Amino acid sequence: MKRTKIVTFLLIVLVLIAVGHHQLAQISNQALSTPLVPLAQAQGTPTPPPTPTPTPTPTPTPTPTPTPPPAISEACTPGFFKNHPEFITGGTCFPGISQTSTVAQLFGVASGIDSCVSSLSLLAAISGPSSQCGGGLPQAELILIRQAITRVLNATNSSPAACTAGMAVITTTNSAIATAVATNDTSGLTKLADSFDKLDNDKPCNIGGFD
Repeated sequence: MKRTKIVTFLLIVLVLIAVGHHQLAQISNQALSTPLVPLAQAQGTPTPPPTPTPTPTPTPTPTPTPTPPPAISEACTPGFFKNHPEFITGGTCFPGISQTSTVAQLFGVASGIDSCVSSLSLLAAISGPSSQCGGGLPQAELILIRQAITRVLNATNSSPAACTAGMAVITTTNSAIATAVATNDTSGLTKLADSFDKLDNDKPCNIGGFD
C-alpha cells in the first residue's frame, strides 16, 4: 500500500516537472520571437538642441564726406580794385582790413619783406608804380604783393567768401618772399606773381555787378 502511494506521488511529481518544463520552453520561444525594441526608441527620441539666434552684424555708420572750402570765384584785376577801392576789404575773412590798411597788416613782416613795401597801403601797393620802393628785390616783392593782394580781394569778395583760399595766398606769398630774402633770388617771386596774374584773369569779374 505504501509502495503504491510512493509510486503515485513520484508520477505526480514527474508530471508536474514535465508540465513546468513545457511552459518554460513556450515562454523562452515567445521571448526569442519578440523583436527587440531599438535602443534609441527605448530611451526615447532625443530633443534637438535649440538653433542659436544669429547676432545681427552692426551696420557701420558712414563717415560723412567733409565739405571742401569755397573756391575763389572772382577774377578781377589790380586795375579793377584801383578803380573801385570800396571793394578793397577783408570782409568776413580778414575783419578790419580796408584800402588804407598796410601790407604789413595783411601779410605781416615775419617773411623779412622790405620795410618800404610792408608800409604801403593796400591801395598804394595796387595802384602805384612797381619801382616806388626801388629796384631789385624790393621791386620783385612789390610786383608779387600787388598780385597777391588782388588774389586775396577776389577771395574776400567771392560768394561765398573763400577765406581758406585767401589765407593760402598769404601763406604762399610770405613763403616765397622769405625764400627770396634768404637766397637773394627773385625768380620764385616772379614765377608766383605770374601765376596769380593768370588766375586773376581766369574768370569774369562780377564784383558789385561790374564786368
